[in-house]
Amino acid sequence: MADPDRVFDLYFSKAAPFGEGKKKAEFPDAFVLSTLSAWGEKEEQTILIASDDGDFKNGVDHFPSLKHAGRLEQLLAFVAEEADQFATAADAALNTLQGRIEEQLLDRFEGLGFFVADQDGDVAEVRPTTVSYQANLLYVEDTGDGVGEAAFAVVGTIVYEADLSYDDMDSAIYDHEEHQYLVFGTIEESVTREEVFQAELLITFPLDGQGQRDVEVTWNSPSNVSVASSASDHD
Repeated sequence: MADPDRVFDLYFSKAAPFGEGKKKAEFPDAFVLSTLSAWGEKEEQTILIASDDGDFKNGVDHFPSLKHAGRLEQLLAFVAEEADQFATAADAALNTLQGRIEEQLLDRFEGLGFFVADQDGDVAEVRPTTVSYQANLLYVEDTGDGVGEAAFAVVGTIVYEADLSYDDMDSAIYDHEEHQYLVFGTIEESVTREEVFQAELLITFPLDGQGQRDVEVTWNSPSNVSVASSASDHD
């Protein structure tokens, strides 16, 4: 919300954007500057203003949280350069946090539900062995106090071993009275499988490269994993 008292103080003191003659036509510009400044103070952000208008340019100096950034093309060039710097810092943080990212991905994977896809049985234990992934930057921003935040979309593959226990149908006989198979044996085996997954990373990092980096992994898919027995290897 604009600060009317501040705007009228500038008007009566002939300060920009009003200046000599008080120029009542500048009231809309003054209220725009005041509103932007109030939002910047609330969000603890600096607002960059691009304008060729001299009164508007000089008026920025009278409002906290506002900074004149030259012409529009200069502002766009500044934003692009700053974004490149942030992206470089985000990529560096991503590389530094690789071990923690892999650890969290494997932990999320182990917490999923697992079931035998092609047999009547259970998955007794799952042991993920390796994880590989590709991370694509979704956004990066300055959150203030020299700290950046970046989000990455992740697609990858986890290789794992699974211990399975399921009915041995070769040991089964058919009970004609009960109309069902009676199974007398169980197969226990370990298989090596891989699963494609999707996740997101939220990384916080120091913009100057000096300080602590942190990462939070959000697992997207899958929610359950079907594990094929060794019988499927021969199909």
